[in-house]
Amino acid sequence: MDWLDEAVREAAPPALGSSPGTREHAETVAKETATHRARPRARRPRSGKLAGGIALGLGILGLGIGAAAASPSVIEWLGWTPDIIAQRTFDLGDGAELGLCEVFVRVTPEYGAVPDEEADRRTEAARQFLTDHDWDPVIESITASEIQAALERETTQRESIATDTVTPPPATLSGAATGLIADRISAEFEGAGHLQPGVSLEATAGPCTGASEGAAQ
Repeated sequence: MDWLDEAVREAAPPALGSSPGTREHAETVAKETATHRARPRARRPRSGKLAGGIALGLGILGLGIGAAAASPSVIEWLGWTPDIIAQRTFDLGDGAELGLCEVFVRVTPEYGAVPDEEADRRTEAARQFLTDHDWDPVIESITASEIQAALERETTQRESIATDTVTPPPATLSGAATGLIADRISAEFEGAGHLQPGVSLEATAGPCTGASEGAAQ
């Protein structure tokens, strides 16, 4: 995910729907989601380490008929209704903290590559997998060292493209953590055979609640 993708994700306001102007801006930003489509995935190296342990509180809220629903303010902020909300909290130690990190995910049909009826059928099967799958061990597998490695990669990438007139926003622990959550879900989704022509997987996130970003950078 490049710096512009994360800039979009990080533009979410701390309080969803706190003012009409903020809601309008956040809704526009949220619609520009990070989209995982049917394509080969690049493998990323893993390196680095964060001091201290990692404390987690993990939950997946499946959304659908008879299931929990996202709050109206969240739906207004996103501009769409998520199929699942992936949640995890991180305590990275050494002064770096991430509170509740939330990633909003949905499956949508992608027409054109296959007949519309087939796209709808594949999308419905993919959505069923997304909402029924046990995501806890998938997201729990994210380690402190992976978050640090992702942060370092993003920092290096942004420094390499900075110019006198263009200064990318700084990489953040929130962006690294939520990006890894989205990547884990996408990889599992693809491994199950659902990331295919006719199906699009979309994920977006704002900053983690109560994030203290500076110490680990």
